[in-house]
Amino acid sequence: MSATPSCVPSLFSLGFHIAVVTLVLASLVSVDIAWAGKLMLPHQMRDLSKRKQILRSRLPKDDLNVIVRMVSQDIDRSDCLESDKSLERRRIVRDFRIDRIQLTPDDKIQYIIEGWGPCVCGTTGNCPVWVLEKRVEGFKVLLSNGGYGGFNGFSIEATSTNGYNDIILRSHDSASSYDLYVYRFSKTGYKLFQCSFVDYWRSDMTGKRSAPEITKQKCK
Repeated sequence: MSATPSCVPSLFSLGFHIAVVTLVLASLVSVDIAWAGKLMLPHQMRDLSKRKQILRSRLPKDDLNVIVRMVSQDIDRSDCLESDKSLERRRIVRDFRIDRIQLTPDDKIQYIIEGWGPCVCGTTGNCPVWVLEKRVEGFKVLLSNGGYGGFNGFSIEATSTNGYNDIILRSHDSASSYDLYVYRFSKTGYKLFQCSFVDYWRSDMTGKRSAPEITKQKCK
């Protein structure tokens, strides 16, 4: 008769722990969905227009000259340059887009540069991106994916890491899908933190377009 009551607390305790674990897992899932919904909306993305060409920019000339020289050195498209002898690295860079951005709450001067043209952009329209910061000793490269291909949109997020706003870069994959790359600031610059695949034009059985399907994927 004494064995039955002693089992009640243990069963209750087991049920309590199962409930706690279930709530924790549910909260993780909801956080993950909220994260995806907040960061992956395509209308948050920006893409610099032709009006932002370095050639047309009204930004300080001294800054532009240094930026053109730095970015020119990062272009590795010798095959393109050799096919057209009239092309020069600096001439190519002058067609790039540039804009001043704010990544920190202070008055630091930061720029984002988007590549432009067949010498640096891929066939799907993805182009290289640079993020530079002006410091006392000169410009510091905070983010660069190299001199060819890459992305076709960016978003400066409200969230921040180590004092710098997080950055999301978009890479065109097809007419109905793209990849998103979340960058967070580390000690020396931005590091790739998370990658996702977005199937934006999914359709249901009736042919109606539905909400984008977002899938996290391993960063390459």
